[in-house]
Amino acid sequence: MSERKIWRKILPVKFSNPRLTVSTSGSSGMSKLKNVLESFGFAKEEQQIAFLENLVLAGYFEDKKLWQMVHLINFDQNGQKSHFASGDEAEAFEALKKVYSDSKDPNRSTKYLLEHLFESDNFDPQDVEDMVLHLGQSAFARVYNQERSELQPLNLKDSVREDYLKNAATLGLVEQINPVATKFDETWIQGAARCRMKSRLEYCLSLRENENIDLGAIKFRTGDRELWLEIDKMPEESFEETKAFFLELAECNFIAVDPENQFEKRSNGRTYLKYAEGETRKITEDLAAQFLLDQCSDNKIENIVDSKVLERRSRPDTESGANASYDDFVKAAHFPSDRKPAVLIVSNQPYCLRQLEAVQSAIAKKSGKEDCFELEVAGEKSSADVTAIHSEFGALIAELYLKKVRQFPAERKRSLNQMTYSERLKTDLEIGETFSHHPTTKIVKPLAAQVAAELMSSLNDSEIETSRQRER
Repeated sequence: MSERKIWRKILPVKFSNPRLTVSTSGSSGMSKLKNVLESFGFAKEEQQIAFLENLVLAGYFEDKKLWQMVHLINFDQNGQKSHFASGDEAEAFEALKKVYSDSKDPNRSTKYLLEHLFESDNFDPQDVEDMVLHLGQSAFARVYNQERSELQPLNLKDSVREDYLKNAATLGLVEQINPVATKFDETWIQGAARCRMKSRLEYCLSLRENENIDLGAIKFRTGDRELWLEIDKMPEESFEETKAFFLELAECNFIAVDPENQFEKRSNGRTYLKYAEGETRKITEDLAAQFLLDQCSDNKIENIVDSKVLERRSRPDTESGANASYDDFVKAAHFPSDRKPAVLIVSNQPYCLRQLEAVQSAIAKKSGKEDCFELEVAGEKSSADVTAIHSEFGALIAELYLKKVRQFPAERKRSLNQMTYSERLKTDLEIGETFSHHPTTKIVKPLAAQVAAELMSSLNDSEIETSRQRER
């Protein structure tokens, strides 16, 4: 059995390749939602149910949020109607609301919602694909350049939290993932704040020392984003100890610090080193990574620094890092003559599956070929709270949607930007009063005005985070 087949068989959740979504009907074949989720790679019904249950637990099927979704995807980024398969947005809203209401019958389960949610004639497969992306993007509640560690916690009861985590585990976002293959050409450790970089480095080395896995050339893939005390503080450190580490790192790298006021709290609420006048260098992720490598017994691990910030991003991320890793791999001429190169990506949960998809996507775009590498991902069990897992869940949905669209290009009713978290808020401001004037039903009309007011008040002076802004 090939390594790829073993990988697919053993990994708790290994997404199948996307496939073309075909038109189906509830009476003669697979439901539209099941068909779309399967086309994204959620092949098992238990994954599909877990996917849907977590959207329900997060409150995305409340009247207000259903209306927001229905209305906003009915316009493109220019404020023009994109149209459902049939009927107007008020009819589409009522169709979804009725099925969700029916699904709450004690004798029914989430499976009823899975089989009936988009079965009315209002929706075609592309409508369903776009709504799945839109629902996933609701997991983002981040302003521009905000990290997941700074998100406000989801207000969930303990019982709901337990159900959410159980579903997240079914989706492959919680439990540890170990590699299946035993030999790789290279291993790429994903950069992060110091705590996660340290645990990823230790986990990676344990694979070689305890599991006898040949990791090939190990590369620490880091970026030159500036660090601040709150994100880089180790769990066992006091705040003063973290300050001392930053000062030591500055001294080791000959970075001049203001002698009178060594630290400053900026307008974003984060505490940074205050650099001396004229100093251009900063304390960055790659410097922290190099510090960890200097303490490591393996002096052959290379620190690959990614300094390129892609368009519409605030800092280097998974995609730009994958581009740098690919370029480095090509430059080193590591391509074997008789097989695809094997690369292990080392991260930690809940980031593993999303980062695997993001790296695959970046390499496909960079090389012009799908699956030109044999990629695996490995990482330790998640210690994150529900809020961070939920945000990562939204990012994973976006990656799977993008993969599907990339592999099966077709004319789309709606632009991608319009459906992402940031752009759909801006779109609503652009389309103006149509939000409150279009609906004709008594139920929808006041609801639309309420949602419009809340969306407008939610915007502040900073730009809103885009869906592809990723934490590594």
